[in-house]
Amino acid sequence: RYLHTSLVPNLLQALLRNSRKGLEGAQLSECGRVYFNFLKQPLADKVYPLWQGWDRTGRYLKPHVKNNTPRPVERQMLAAVMDQPLQEKSWNSPEQAGDFYAVKNIVVGWFQTMSIPVPELRLADTDTVPFLNPKAAALLVANDSFLGYFGELHPECAVDLGFSVDKIPLVLEIDLEQAFALK
Repeated sequence: RYLHTSLVPNLLQALLRNSRKGLEGAQLSECGRVYFNFLKQPLADKVYPLWQGWDRTGRYLKPHVKNNTPRPVERQMLAAVMDQPLQEKSWNSPEQAGDFYAVKNIVVGWFQTMSIPVPELRLADTDTVPFLNPKAAALLVANDSFLGYFGELHPECAVDLGFSVDKIPLVLEIDLEQAFALK
């Protein structure tokens, strides 16, 4: 009942605490497990076709645990949030605000660094990720499986959380198990 289904909310809270203390431009990341209880509410493949396959038990579980009593599905995720400005002003460069393309370069660079084929980028829709700006967000998809998302937080969501409308954070979340399976 109280298990995390995403790592992003806690990172956004930490980012907000930093900005309230005058620490702008923070870039926070976390690698951890998220949990989904598909036993109480089965995954509707027709409603959420991209989430197909997420209701299976992870490969990292030991055989005796997999065959144990039904349990929530655990997924190993990588999440990050980036505050504005993405790069502070220095003696030889102006302040640089982050946008969709900046976070796209970070995501593509991560896949290339890990020697993983870069997945297909699809436009995000409000049904799959309603908290992201649909004009500045993308879904990561490989073999018709949903790997994650990235983009700008939706302006309404950002203001509701306490962020300034002119300094909207960037977010990303990637399913590591699905990503490493592409290697």
